[in-house]
Amino acid sequence: MVVSLPLGHQGEKMKVKLLTSLICACIPVFSDAASITFDNRTANSSAIRLHVGAAGAGACSSRPMMQYITGNKGYTLPGEVNVANLTKNQVDVLCPGGVCRAELYMNQRCDGDSLALVTLNMGNIATVSPDVVGPYRFKGMVDGVMMECVDGSKNC
Repeated sequence: MVVSLPLGHQGEKMKVKLLTSLICACIPVFSDAASITFDNRTANSSAIRLHVGAAGAGACSSRPMMQYITGNKGYTLPGEVNVANLTKNQVDVLCPGGVCRAELYMNQRCDGDSLALVTLNMGNIATVSPDVVGPYRFKGMVDGVMMECVDGSKNC
């Protein structure tokens, strides 16, 4: 036999507080993670080489080792938006002090010379230098970069 006692006003408040605390404890804390967005509005794939610390440009993001580390395929196909979701630990290792620096390539394997240097201070608009190279225009976004064609088409 279950006996239910009337809780009154104070009891109801306590029940709401307990339920709210339980719900909040079950929600993941998103401030411990970061998402970096690559918005490719061109006819070519793109990839990056992250600068890790003072070592300079590392392995291409599409290399299996980098795919394993980031959990992301490491390249952005033409017309695709690729979001790399990183944990706090990944950001700490790959982006010391919350600042990511990477060389940008408009191919999937980081072949040839990089076209631009992207600097992203997490939570801010990325800076890209240079912002126009040949047929490409690069625009910094909050936590990401957009690649588009200078002529406004999607055929570069």
